[in-house]
Amino acid sequence: MQVECILNRDLSHQDARDIALIWQAIWPADVPDVDLAAEQLIQQGDDYAGPAAQSPRFFVIRPGGA
Repeated sequence: MQVECILNRDLSHQDARDIALIWQAIWPADVPDVDLAAEQLIQQGDDYAGPAAQSPRFFVIRPGGA
């Protein structure tokens, strides 16, 4: 198992969509459109203007790795 810390501004579209799918499974009423939620995640990363140390981030667990 490989754990990655990905800053919001560095999210790929696939990672953003995968995160949105998980959110939809947990909170279906809050995430009715996965693709829209994924685009919002990408936009939030693009729009963030605060300190880098406080940038929103996600921890992503992937199979395999070292």
